[in-house]
Amino acid sequence: DAAGESDSLFDTAPALTAPAGYVVNLDTNIVVYEKNSETQLSAASLTKMMTTLLLLENYQDQLDSISLTAPSYIYDLIWEQSTNASTADIRRGETQSLRNLLYAMLLPSGNEAAYIVADYMGGGSIDNFVAMMNDEAKAVGCTGTTFVDPCGLNPNNITTARDAYLILRALTAYDVFATVIATPSYDMGTNDRYTTPGTYIIQNTDKLVTNSSYHRDYTRGGKTGSLGEWQNFAGWHSQNGESYISVLLNVPYDADPEGMRPALAETGTIMDWVFDTYTIAPALDTTQPITEVRVAYSTQTDTVMLYPADNMMTLLPAAGGADRAGVQCAGRAGRAHQAGRRRRHRHADDPGRGHRHRRFNCGQRCLAQSGFVHAFAREPFFFKHIFQSRHCADDLRRWLLWNI
Repeated sequence: DAAGESDSLFDTAPALTAPAGYVVNLDTNIVVYEKNSETQLSAASLTKMMTTLLLLENYQDQLDSISLTAPSYIYDLIWEQSTNASTADIRRGETQSLRNLLYAMLLPSGNEAAYIVADYMGGGSIDNFVAMMNDEAKAVGCTGTTFVDPCGLNPNNITTARDAYLILRALTAYDVFATVIATPSYDMGTNDRYTTPGTYIIQNTDKLVTNSSYHRDYTRGGKTGSLGEWQNFAGWHSQNGESYISVLLNVPYDADPEGMRPALAETGTIMDWVFDTYTIAPALDTTQPITEVRVAYSTQTDTVMLYPADNMMTLLPAAGGADRAGVQCAGRAGRAHQAGRRRRHRHADDPGRGHRHRRFNCGQRCLAQSGFVHAFAREPFFFKHIFQSRHCADDLRRWLLWNI
């Protein structure tokens, strides 16, 4: 049955050593992999994604027109937290453009670059900037994230796999971010120490986008982070017109046979499975009516036929998926739904913790909040209700009569 198919599909996911993970299809907002996604773990340098988000929200059009000089005190703060912190080799008193600082934060994970930005945006106060970070985390829907510094050196920067997904999803709205994270290496230009062009080169720590054994053609980029004996990675992936965000947290180093980049190795493993397992396909046919709706107070007709406005794509199993349109949902939410249990249906674009649903009630709520077409586009489990349940079809007709 559909529930059994959904269970068996999810159960084919490879076993990961990552204690927490989250993978979401951006085309449908369906969660295709989830493991302890609400568990709070150390964010490490994934913290820099929030610093980047605040920078782009405020200065995306001034990246080349504003330059900042590195204040001396930030190096003392970095040294107090770690004697082995990653840097972009920006020295005290040196001046860099915001664009260079953006590359320095995201490619070699330069902690001094994050602090320089934080000092500027916080008006000379790192605490002010950290408060901005925490406010922005709440604004994008994070429920388990707390920041205490702008770079992630402090282990008390905590997040969840789901929250890291939300922050990275917000960043994907910026074209410059997409350009930066896809860059294997970057020339910072010249300064007093590097007077020859092409000698001040920084490298990307995301080896999924470089010429390495970890490389994946489908990875657009992401952000690494590490403290201790583990690594984080939040990545953005696209292939054949389908896009995903993946997050793996605190992956132990022994998960990587090469012993170097365990989060990248396991990201490649899970994303290979995702692209092999799922595909995007039409869930509705624009030439076929959804239902017939009774019309009140009309002298022309008693009923009208309701057709979908477009094909409304959804996520389906790659093997034989087109034949199962409207039958199953992906991941845990799908299993709970297909079993008809009164459990929470977790949808990736819902900043809360999901909502309870029984029969058509979930669809009614989404319809009421987001409009008819949005509900069909965003709620794939809705299709099963319409095509397989007489009661749900009746509910749909009632909702249409109340709201159209």
